[in-house]
Amino acid sequence: MDAQPGTYGYTRAACTILTHLVCTIFTILITVLSRPGSSLFSWHPFLMTLAFSFFMTEAILVFSPHGSPFRMFPHKSKGRLHWVLQCLGLACAALGFVAIVYNKHLAGKAHFTSWHGLTGLVTVCVVGIQCLAAVSLIYPSLVKGWSLAKLKRYHAAAGLLTYLLGGGSLFLAQLRVVHGLRGGAGLVPYSALPGAEQPGHHEPSLQRLHGKETLAVLTVSMQPYKYGSNQ
Repeated sequence: MDAQPGTYGYTRAACTILTHLVCTIFTILITVLSRPGSSLFSWHPFLMTLAFSFFMTEAILVFSPHGSPFRMFPHKSKGRLHWVLQCLGLACAALGFVAIVYNKHLAGKAHFTSWHGLTGLVTVCVVGIQCLAAVSLIYPSLVKGWSLAKLKRYHAAAGLLTYLLGGGSLFLAQLRVVHGLRGGAGLVPYSALPGAEQPGHHEPSLQRLHGKETLAVLTVSMQPYKYGSNQ
């Protein structure tokens, strides 16, 4: 009878540690491939991945009793750390959003013409609303007729939805990679793409540079999915 709780605890700890590793490695991978600062567009995948894959994931795992480096901290301290990580995530998401909107403006391209773009827009808006609503957890008196326990339950439910939206947006971005591979395209770093740093050119797409060493990477193709497309 004692073996089952022990096995359960070890499994939870292993899953939590694996989540830390996967999200950290994925963030580092996108950082290396996007080369932030090499172009205006390069800030978008870097900041969005940093926001949703790293900061927001770590903010959630702060409260995990299994595998969290802060599990021995008082709940109040973990709550403050959660706030700091979530605010950093919101800042990165907002800056990443501004980067892609301004990049499209300079390139003279239409905004939010893909499912990825629309999902990202909704996600950033929901993240902002979620952070504003969370102020009521610090100042419960602002919300009359709501207990702190009830506010926490709604915050947790809304936070789960927000995190799923962020993960869905990242997933849709990676689907563009699959779309490019199905077309037989090679994959190259953002900074190696022609016109990647110039607003007047097309945004980076999956393509092969002849005569140069290419790097097979998971990156984002800017060939948008059109509504009603079968691709």
